[in-house]
Amino acid sequence: TVNTISRNIGLKMPAKPFLGHIVEAWQSDHPIKTVERNCLVVNHGEASGFLFGTGVLSRFMEAYYAGGTPGPVKAVQVLARAIGSALLGTAFAQHLFQRDDHRVTVDGEAWQAEGGYAAVAAATVNDLGLGFKLFHAATAHPDHVHVLGFPCGPLPVVRGLHRVYLGKPYDRPEHVYDQVARQFTIEAAQPLHFMMDGDFVRTQSHTLHVQVGPRVRFVVP
Repeated sequence: TVNTISRNIGLKMPAKPFLGHIVEAWQSDHPIKTVERNCLVVNHGEASGFLFGTGVLSRFMEAYYAGGTPGPVKAVQVLARAIGSALLGTAFAQHLFQRDDHRVTVDGEAWQAEGGYAAVAAATVNDLGLGFKLFHAATAHPDHVHVLGFPCGPLPVVRGLHRVYLGKPYDRPEHVYDQVARQFTIEAAQPLHFMMDGDFVRTQSHTLHVQVGPRVRFVVP
């Protein structure tokens, strides 16, 4: 139900025609085009992927999977509901953006956020989904991860969505931590849950150590 990673690497061809494309190229001895992206590794192998997020990202995916048929239409509906709720100050956005009292350290440097984080997000691909290039610096820095922290409520995030769609950073640094790094750690008093590539990972760990993993080579049309 989530094809975000394939879209990030330019793979839009359905599976069967794409397999035929690979076989034909192989049999004809034509070069096969590939692209590389680093993966992210959580707690030395507990989970791995390319898109990671706590807080808002995890709760958004819960709303996305709750009832109805998952897909682009459902994703747009949940996003529209979140934006409307943020502008009106209603309960749905307040639930999505509730702050978690996390301690975040990026490449050995502690972020200083009073009141906790609505989300900590990281990726080695640019597009979070639906064309929103939240991780604008990810692919420009191989062997690194683009990390963002949101120590703010919903309104600053919603007001900057037009910049995210254009692949630009938020223009209010006091609302968003934005850093390219090799690793980061999240610590909390309670067990930490997170989203990885659209799936939920529920742990009993109070610490998440996320680091850049090996490069993965993808075959593309």
